[in-house]
Amino acid sequence: MRRMFKLSAMLLLCVFLCAGISSCTHAKEPVPLVEPTQAVTSNEPDNEPEITKTIPGKDDTKVVTLRYYTVSGDGQLERATSMVQDTTAITPELVLDFLIDSLEDESLVLKVESVTIADSVCVISFDDTIYDIASEGERIEDAVLDAIAQSILDNVPEVSSVRYLINGGKYVTDNNSFTQDSAYMDR
Repeated sequence: MRRMFKLSAMLLLCVFLCAGISSCTHAKEPVPLVEPTQAVTSNEPDNEPEITKTIPGKDDTKVVTLRYYTVSGDGQLERATSMVQDTTAITPELVLDFLIDSLEDESLVLKVESVTIADSVCVISFDDTIYDIASEGERIEDAVLDAIAQSILDNVPEVSSVRYLINGGKYVTDNNSFTQDSAYMDR
């Protein structure tokens, strides 16, 4: 009888502990860190409004929404957004930083050797990691190349064309081949 009482008490204690722990881990509603202060709309129906936000605090730092594309694990392009200070220069390198970070979330590692802009053409030279992307299949490789080019063309007004190289030379993988002078995507 005593043994049955101890077993019942321990079981009841375990139930109370589990209930207590699960109530402690309940997530509360997050408090937004930024509040919209201005919306600028575009004449193009596909574009979302650009939002400038102010972060409450001593200096009222303003940020803008940077919109870019990323690639899901199955090779689909997806829209992504990040907040940057409104004084930050939007460059191809900045866009690539955000995009490459989002690719790493999908276990796609990509490194860029160099980025140059001349005569409104952005030339991106990848290192050998592009071959790992290409080995994932043509769909993934094309989606990554599309995401990079479209994101740069959408965010960097001084760029009207994007070209790709590998190690400073011709872009050649099992899936694609581009000469050094061929544009991958134009505005």
